[in-house]
Amino acid sequence: MADVLIVCVREDEPQAKALAEMFEAAGFTIGGAPNSDGALRSSGAGVIVWSQASIRSRPFLDAAQRVINADKAVVASLIEPPPPSSIGSSPAFDLSRWSGDPNDPSLDPLFFAVDRMVNAARASVGAGAPAPQAQFDEPPRLAPRAAPPPAPPQRLAPQPQQADPLGGEAEHWRAIRDSRDPSVFMDYLARYGATGTFSEVAELRLKQLTSARAAPQQAPPPRAAPRPPRGLNRRPAGLIRRRSSAANRHRHPRRVTPKRRVVQRRHRRNVISIATICAIRHAIKAAHCAPSSSSPYSAARRLPAVSILAAA
Repeated sequence: MADVLIVCVREDEPQAKALAEMFEAAGFTIGGAPNSDGALRSSGAGVIVWSQASIRSRPFLDAAQRVINADKAVVASLIEPPPPSSIGSSPAFDLSRWSGDPNDPSLDPLFFAVDRMVNAARASVGAGAPAPQAQFDEPPRLAPRAAPPPAPPQRLAPQPQQADPLGGEAEHWRAIRDSRDPSVFMDYLARYGATGTFSEVAELRLKQLTSARAAPQQAPPPRAAPRPPRGLNRRPAGLIRRRSSAANRHRHPRRVTPKRRVVQRRHRRNVISIATICAIRHAIKAAHCAPSSSSPYSAARRLPAVSILAAA
């Protein structure tokens, strides 16, 4: 017969194997889920691995219910323990923080509960046996694995500082490279000569500073007078054009082309025709308004009209 029956689902096999290893180290025989009532009666205890995956399995719930009904259940809960209404008076142990190590001290309450139930079952079964097995208060257990001693901290040897290959020359250059005084670059060239590492740069910097000091300071160009805002104190553009054209008319007389001459003649003729028509209308109106044709006054009034007609 098996001393301890472990009821679990496939997803919880690593945890079940760790529990079986712990019980086997104490001398208990391990069995799976009970497939008959005889196997359940002959066992000492049944460990139910309660997890999120197992509570969704119908075969697991049926096998767990049989173990609970036989008063041989010990619940190893990998999640929050089930309520007492589901497991009755069976003990339940919270293993939600268990890491899976069979030698973890957090498994001690679970192991002692299973040990008491297995010893009680052995005592009841071996009462009529010729050689009953001796009972012991606490089953032998493997000593917990001692953690390896921490390794002593290794002291790293201080690495030698790399010497500056340029020595004091680099320090000297770093101190004067941003200076605007030509004398410091002259002092550098005098100390290290043309073979210095930064001699070319020092010479170039010296030329720049000396040329900047020798160059005469040019007066800034005069600033142009600000232009007045647009639309203030300004003459119309058309008036300026007319004045400029009238002033330059005598200096640059316009050339009269044949086409323009023809246009001028037509314009003059039209003006004369309009003046003639106006004179005729005035004469006719004056003739109709005269009191009589025999009066000397009316004859005198008609004279300008006749002269104008003759002129036309």
